[in-house]
Amino acid sequence: MESALLRLAEVQDCAVVAAPDTLLGERICAFIIAQQMPTDYQQLRQQLTRMGLSAWKIPDQIEYLDHWPLTAVGKIDKKRLTALAVDRYRHSVQ
Repeated sequence: MESALLRLAEVQDCAVVAAPDTLLGERICAFIIAQQMPTDYQQLRQQLTRMGLSAWKIPDQIEYLDHWPLTAVGKIDKKRLTALAVDRYRHSVQ
């Protein structure tokens, strides 16, 4: 999924996490650092579908960030991304 996202012109970098979800078990969330003005979710879904990505591989949630949360050794902190995905999803359904 990350390699497909990176082929899109507006995506500079991305990371994908599976966040726990009480209804679905887990929710796939893509975090994107945009190279240009971000596309809306439906346009991004259509682009990924045209690229041949199966519907179940398309992220349920897409979030745009300015920079990555990093671990002490400078790697992308996927635990923080997962927590952020859960928090943002929780706020979007309230």
